[in-house]
Amino acid sequence: MVAKIYGKQLKQVNQTSRNVSRELDKAEKGVNDLT
Repeated sequence: MVAKIYGKQLKQVNQTSRNVSRELDKAEKGVNDLT
């Protein structure tokens, strides 16, 4: 039971970190475009 909950949270964390790195990539591109 606990493992299932933990697994779900782990998936959400993975998704979040992927979204964050995608946003960082976008921000980096934006900065490159400005310079």
